[in-house]
Amino acid sequence: MTKITLPLVLFVATLAYVPSALASNASAGLSNATIDGDSLNGFSFSGQLNLSEQLTLDISTKQWDATPLGMPITLGTNSVGVGYEFPTSDLFSINFGLGRLTTTASATVGQFKTSISRSTTYYKAGVSADISEKTSVSVGLVDATSADYQMDTLFSVSRRMSDDVGLMLSASNSSDTNSYELSLTYEF
Repeated sequence: MTKITLPLVLFVATLAYVPSALASNASAGLSNATIDGDSLNGFSFSGQLNLSEQLTLDISTKQWDATPLGMPITLGTNSVGVGYEFPTSDLFSINFGLGRLTTTASATVGQFKTSISRSTTYYKAGVSADISEKTSVSVGLVDATSADYQMDTLFSVSRRMSDDVGLMLSASNSSDTNSYELSLTYEF
């Protein structure tokens, strides 16, 4: 729980230092991951704090649970990073990011519990486009400095339902992992 709480506390604490004219956002949603053919269900929380018109502080936490053969397994990721958006026109922008990703896994067998945690530096690049006044799409790639991290391809579609609230469907694919998320977003 502390691994989830710390990034969220840091995110909320920095809100006091950001001018209100810069729109930031937070999202929460349901997530499904398929890892080497095994399906896991869970949740995701993320936030993006705009530090300037192009520079952002990005945080994310995801957790998936499964119980194969009666053995509870929990997988999770936490990331904190910075992003930079370079608008190329009114409709298109190029995005870059760099940050720290921590992946955790725990399993319980009887009275014994084991867990493992690994951290790596991630970097990402992508493009986004507004395809209508309320709908945008983005595609990108994420990789990391760790040799066991496999490059991910990212895709998302977001639709604003009102000035502050929207829905986002996102997908991430690598050679051994596929994940899908449906999130409710709030812009403040």
